[in-house]
Amino acid sequence: MPRDGKLSVEILVGGEPLEEYDKDGKCYVEMDLQHATSYDCDYEDETPHGLERSTWPVTPFQVKPP
Repeated sequence: MPRDGKLSVEILVGGEPLEEYDKDGKCYVEMDLQHATSYDCDYEDETPHGLERSTWPVTPFQVKPP
């Protein structure tokens, strides 16, 4: 993942880093946001235009310093 002398980033699933693919000077990972441990989070918010509902996946992915 992106690295320099000050910063390093890894994408972890279940505590394990995902495989990285380098292409054209960029680093990619392949992942499914609907992991087996994912679940949907529903959110409702009252706005001046009425009630708005949103749903998004809650996943096991985390960002942490090396």
